[in-house]
Amino acid sequence: MILKLLLAVGFMTLAIIAPLNFNFLLENIVVATGLGWVFTTILIRLLSIILVAISLRLLTRAFQKTSKIKTWVCIAVAFPLGFGISFITPIYTTDYGMLTDDFTLENINALEHEIGGSVINESGYSFVTFFTTTCPHCKAASEKIGINLENGQKVPVIAIFPGEEGDTKTFLEKHNGENFTTYRLNNDPLFIDISGGTFPSMFLLDKEGKTVYHWTGDQLNYTGLDYLKSLEQ
Repeated sequence: MILKLLLAVGFMTLAIIAPLNFNFLLENIVVATGLGWVFTTILIRLLSIILVAISLRLLTRAFQKTSKIKTWVCIAVAFPLGFGISFITPIYTTDYGMLTDDFTLENINALEHEIGGSVINESGYSFVTFFTTTCPHCKAASEKIGINLENGQKVPVIAIFPGEEGDTKTFLEKHNGENFTTYRLNNDPLFIDISGGTFPSMFLLDKEGKTVYHWTGDQLNYTGLDYLKSLEQ
C-alpha cells in the first residue's frame, strides 16, 4: 500500500511539474521534432491527463474499499482534472484561434524612407513586427517566431525597433531573433503612429503591401504561429 501511495504522489507531482514548465517543454519539443505548436500543446496536455489517470488508479488500488473502482472511472475523472492542471501557467489569454483585428499598416512609404529599407516582399508575404526591447510579450513572440524560422517558416520577418542599437542587438541575441531582418526607427511619433502603440504590433503583409492579419500583445498564439509556418511563398 505504501509503495502505491508513493507512486501515486509521484505521478501526480509529475502531472503538476509538466505544466509548470509548459513553455520550456513546448519550445524544446517543437525545436527537436518540428511538430506544430497546436499539436504539441495538445500532446503536453494529454501527458498531464495520463499522469493524473495513473496516479488516481494507483491511489484507488492502495485501499481495499476503492480497489474495485474501474479504470475507466479514473480516466473519466482524470480528464477534466488533468486538463485543468495543464493550464496552471497560461502562456496566452487565449491559446487557440486566429485572434486578429482590423488595424492595417499605413504610411509604408514614409516607414521605408525612415528605416532605409523595404518591408514589402514582392515575391510573397512578409511579417513586419514592431518590438520594444523591454516589452515581455515582444520577448515571448520573438522567441517563438525565431523557432518558426528555424523550423522552416518561409515568410521573412522584418523587426523594427525604436531606441539604441545596442539594446536591439542584445534583445535579438537573447530572444532568438538573429534570423530577423532588423531596422531601427528613431522617429518616435511615427513609430507609435504606424504601429498603433500596442506592442508587439505584428503585421502579415501580402506582396502588394496590404495587411492580411494584424496581431498585438499576446494575440499571436499557437494557431497564429502554425498559420505563419504553413504559408508558402
